[in-house]
Amino acid sequence: MDNPSQTASPTPSTDKNRPLVWLVCTGLGVVSRGFEQYIGSLALHLAGVEDFRLQVLSGSPWQQGNLKATHLGTPNRKSSMLRNRPDAFLWEQRFFLLGILPLLVRKKPALIYLGEYRLYCYLFKIRKLLGLSYALCLYTGGQAIAGASVFDPTRDYMHHVTPVYLPHSTHLPANRQRVLPHFFTEDFITDKELEATIREKAGSRSIVLSVGLLDKKIKQMHLLIDCLGRQPNQWFPVLLGEPTADTPAIREMLTEYFGENGFIMDKVPHSDLSPYYRSADVFVSCSPRESFGLAMVEALYHGLPVVAHDFFESRWVLGSKATLVDVAKMDVLEAAIQQQVANDSP
Repeated sequence: MDNPSQTASPTPSTDKNRPLVWLVCTGLGVVSRGFEQYIGSLALHLAGVEDFRLQVLSGSPWQQGNLKATHLGTPNRKSSMLRNRPDAFLWEQRFFLLGILPLLVRKKPALIYLGEYRLYCYLFKIRKLLGLSYALCLYTGGQAIAGASVFDPTRDYMHHVTPVYLPHSTHLPANRQRVLPHFFTEDFITDKELEATIREKAGSRSIVLSVGLLDKKIKQMHLLIDCLGRQPNQWFPVLLGEPTADTPAIREMLTEYFGENGFIMDKVPHSDLSPYYRSADVFVSCSPRESFGLAMVEALYHGLPVVAHDFFESRWVLGSKATLVDVAKMDVLEAAIQQQVANDSP
């Protein structure tokens, strides 16, 4: 088994004459998906750059190789103080802000790159209040666009991962916005034994994989289960992702259709996903929208046919490499999955 996490990553520069760049993510080390996954990969890519000093600030302990985040010790959304609050993410950001205030004054970063919009707004206002000079770069997949009142056109930036929201950003200078797609990180562990175990558990059934938040609203995992449940003896669902309040209901649906041992639902570290991609017959995403859809690109990388909802980002990112349909139409979704599995059969 090859584990790339055991390979030492580059060590960030410690030259104090170089500008300090902060990568900030309150959810890093708390959850493993979306922006949190991306910011960790970005940090590893930037760690060896000698033009600046890099510091990662996180809401929970996080380390990859030689690169270790500065964990502020503030309460995060899964801590005992916040985990049962509906506004846990809001308070996570507020506590995080209090934690970095002394560092802002003492360390004086040149640039802060982040994706949490509310935290971005706080940092914009604090910069003026304290007379600091750091620049801000807001990552967005469209979940937030900086307003003109919280954007300094002489030093701030917007990072778009697709061009879909550029028409909504015309109030900001074009030369302060960049469209840079997600890069791809090949930090996967090869585990032939696990691949064989997954296939053995599926038996003669085709394995349908979906990776994302285990919920009904954002990733709409229930639509996939209802679709596959039409012919439960043909399919073996594998759903991997971060648990939510909907997860128990999703597990109950899977058990009702496929039995206790007729599926896999789990939270798996990103580097451990490869055996699941490699053992599956088709990847399906029922998400009605994505900021980018990196899991679908990862599925293509592993040679999996992909079926996804038809929307701007999926068309822009995947093009003709995937089958794009209206996933709310069960007959259409089922036919697309059937066709992809048939096409991929030897």
